[in-house]
Amino acid sequence: MRGNDKIVCRLVRSFPQKGRMTFGLEPVFYFISKEQVKLGAEVHVIAAIDKHTPQLESPDGIIVHRVRNPYNFYAIKKLKELDKSRGIDIVHTHATASLLYSLTRRFTTVKKPLFNHIHTTTLGGMAQDIASPVQYSFSAAIRTNFWNKFSLLRQNAMWKRADILIAVSNAIKEELVQYYGIPSQKIRVIHNGVDIDLFHKVKEGLKLKEQLGLSEKRVVLFVGHFGLRKGLPYLLKAIPKVSKRIPNVFFLAVGGTPKWLRTDVYWNILRENIKNLKITPFVGLMDKIPNQELPKYYSMADVFVLPTLYDPCPKVILEAMACETPIIASKVSGIPELINDEHEGILIPSKSSNLLADKIIDLLEHQDDAKLMGENARSRVENDFTWNLCAKKILQLYNDELEGA
Repeated sequence: MRGNDKIVCRLVRSFPQKGRMTFGLEPVFYFISKEQVKLGAEVHVIAAIDKHTPQLESPDGIIVHRVRNPYNFYAIKKLKELDKSRGIDIVHTHATASLLYSLTRRFTTVKKPLFNHIHTTTLGGMAQDIASPVQYSFSAAIRTNFWNKFSLLRQNAMWKRADILIAVSNAIKEELVQYYGIPSQKIRVIHNGVDIDLFHKVKEGLKLKEQLGLSEKRVVLFVGHFGLRKGLPYLLKAIPKVSKRIPNVFFLAVGGTPKWLRTDVYWNILRENIKNLKITPFVGLMDKIPNQELPKYYSMADVFVLPTLYDPCPKVILEAMACETPIIASKVSGIPELINDEHEGILIPSKSSNLLADKIIDLLEHQDDAKLMGENARSRVENDFTWNLCAKKILQLYNDELEGA
């Protein structure tokens, strides 16, 4: 497979400075770019600049150009400059970055094959039975409704104009066909990966556990944002049953409310639930933490739980698997594509608080079975879900598109 003759331009608004991943999709953008460079491609990234980021840098051989706002306008300008000086082969965007380029491509001098990487869909999320924030905050509900409609306009405009769509799971592909009317032959499925050098079981997990005052606790970990679709209220409802059986259990939720949620009302929702369920001694809520710190959290946990209502290809699942942390997750969206039930983890129906409690108790009480499950999960990611494998598949798509053009 060829990669060394490809010049790729990746369009993403947010890209980590000096390779220091924070949270969200930044690790996805970074590791795909890094692995493509290692495979011989020349990778340029056009991202938005702020007062903390340099205009130009080259971490791990990725050439990062940062442009001022409005991002869409200046991204096209930079893209034209790069094509003139370097000769771009492929334009690869993620989500709905650079909407303007997608709309105006036929009128510009940069008419390159356009790949769009789809990590989630608005209609896919809306199709699930997820509680509206209106019951907690009217203003939050108004903002959510507005941004959902705005996202739909952007998604329809971009995705129907791309040459190839890369879906991060078969579940996403089905949503694109069913809800957006996109022909299936235009969609390729490539699952996310995980950095198995960064994410593995580390001894620092024990030190972190001591620092957090949890040395004598059995730790159940959640990592993800606190929005309603992640299902945290259903995990909280499971705690009374678990704590009655295992009194030294402690549930730690890490993630907070990122800016794109556009409200922090979810902190209040969770705190109110914790108070009403009388489980305050058994629960801790933490804001988001940098990606590089996460292996310590996975390593100190006895069980990782993701009670989500909708998740196309959650990177936290792959991270926990790589760290050999036993997993219990909802059997929704793309999660069954990552985990073979009862082998690399346990899958349960979403919103099943009582069953979730039973499964948590079972893993905490049968440590040998839990350990084997974690080892199986590590083997699975090493074989099927590395960033190197992901990057190779994407480069092959580039080759196929260019050879067929």
